[in-house]
This record gives sequence, C-alpha cells and structure tokens, in this order.
Amino acid sequence: QVKSLILTEFRMISVVFGSKKSKKTAFSEDLLNGYLGSKYFIASMRPLGDSDKEKVERFRKQREGKGFVTIEQDVAIVKAIDKIKWMESLLGTNDSENAGKKAALIANIPAICANEMFLKSGEVVSSKDVEQTILMGLAFLKEYFTDIVVISDEEADLMYYADADTKSGIENGLYKDTTEYEKAMNELNASLKNLSDEIYIYDKDRLRFERL
Repeated sequence: QVKSLILTEFRMISVVFGSKKSKKTAFSEDLLNGYLGSKYFIASMRPLGDSDKEKVERFRKQREGKGFVTIEQDVAIVKAIDKIKWMESLLGTNDSENAGKKAALIANIPAICANEMFLKSGEVVSSKDVEQTILMGLAFLKEYFTDIVVISDEEADLMYYADADTKSGIENGLYKDTTEYEKAMNELNASLKNLSDEIYIYDKDRLRFERL
C-alpha cells in the first residue's frame, strides 16, 4: 500500500522517477493523499493530437476527487505561480490553520523539456539553456510552495513525451538534431536527484525509495 507523503514543517521536494506508462503519475498523486493544504497539479502536456487529448482526459478523470486544482503550464513553469495567485485573489484567502500550506505536483519534466527545447520555428534550444530555464523555475516554485512532488523519467522517450507538432517536426526533418534532448534530460535528472529530499523509483507497482 502506498504511504502518503508525511509533510513536516520543513519545505520538501520529492522526485518520482518512472518509465512511460508506469503509472508514476497516479503514484505521485497518492503521495499527497490527505495533504492538509492546497494542492495544485501543474500539467505540462500540450493536447494537440487525438492521442494527447485522450491522455489529458484520462489523467483528469484519474485526479477526480483527489482535491487537486489543475494549472496548465507547458513552458516557463514559474508562471504557474502567477496563475495561482490570480485564482486565489478571486476566491479570497482562508484563515484556517493550513491556509499557508501549498503543495505542487509537477507533471512532468520530460514533457516540459521537450516543450522548452523544440520551437515551432524549427530551432532547437541548447540543452544547457533548457536545463537552466527549468531549474530556475523549480527554484522559484520551491520557495513558493511548502512541498513539491516532481515527476520524471530516467529513460525519457522523446517521441512519447513530445506533443503532436514536435513529433511531426522530427519525422519531417524540421528538427535536425534531437540529441540535445537526451543531454538535457540526463542533466536535469542528475540535478533533480541532488535537489530532492526524497527519491521514489516507481515502475508498475514496484517501488524503491531513497531518503537523502
């Protein structure tokens, strides 16, 4: 049985690594079961094709009843903070004991990496620049949220995580070099391990847990 993430008074960042179709997203959501505070699901997928739209709908149904507020943010993940502040200003603040506690589930780094790297112009942003953009965004999110769960994949398959337009661009030769993606993901995953307080390696009900 999956144990919910027991969140202390200290800020925590937990990373869940899992292969594609490993159910790592559902596992990550379960880590925040019973969380006493606001929970935000930062969704990065661009639903441009039928397959992507089906995934988004499936994930939305999977989150029903779990208390997450979904924030769509496919690039520049730091901008999710502005969206949340705007939403909270409309809804007003809660003066309860847990009003200041906020958790974010960021799903997921391989998709965000692809979105940041492959531009519609055909330009491929360097792995170094993509890594810096994502890590800077995570640094700001870590300051804003009390707790963060980040989803990633140590063997990220670009053709699985990229949106329909990027896949088409790769297949049609618009993007001449895709090796930068693997470089960026290797560096990002290494950085995530260094930044995290907890690491979960999850693959279809098989779990390995590390506390750093």
